[in-house]
Amino acid sequence: MENGKNEDDYMTDKSIDFAETIKLMRTTAGFTQQELAKKLNMPHQTLSSYERNRNKPTLELLTKIANACEFNITITDRNSDEKFVVVEKKQ
Repeated sequence: MENGKNEDDYMTDKSIDFAETIKLMRTTAGFTQQELAKKLNMPHQTLSSYERNRNKPTLELLTKIANACEFNITITDRNSDEKFVVVEKKQ
């Protein structure tokens, strides 16, 4: 995998719509793609690729996006076949 990351570092579970989760956090926080990308120090095209499901974020990046948008994010394994993501706005 790229940049020394292994497969477990990437959000690859097909049952979770990471694109929709990222977009929901961004729009709820009131950011444009350009504003959030600048806050995360990445090109807005990269953020766009995550929101369009063209690329999958790492766990670390998903956490950074959540923090920038003032969300708590929890990724839970129910069993080996099922994962779910809980996002909630920080109080």
